[in-house]
Amino acid sequence: MQDFIRQENIALFKTRLADPRIAEPERAVLLRLLAEEVTKGQEPQLATAGAGLAVGSIHHVASVARV
Repeated sequence: MQDFIRQENIALFKTRLADPRIAEPERAVLLRLLAEEVTKGQEPQLATAGAGLAVGSIHHVASVARV
């Protein structure tokens, strides 16, 4: 159930971010929320060798939100 909710949240955030009329403060919040949801889905993978790349990608998304 949690995975379904996470996937739906990610889809919603991506849809909202695709709207060119969105204000920058709202875009920043949506990017932060998207990064959090993606991170939630990768937590069990943190013990794997490729986890550093996945976490780095999340940090990139989060840093874009601060710009």
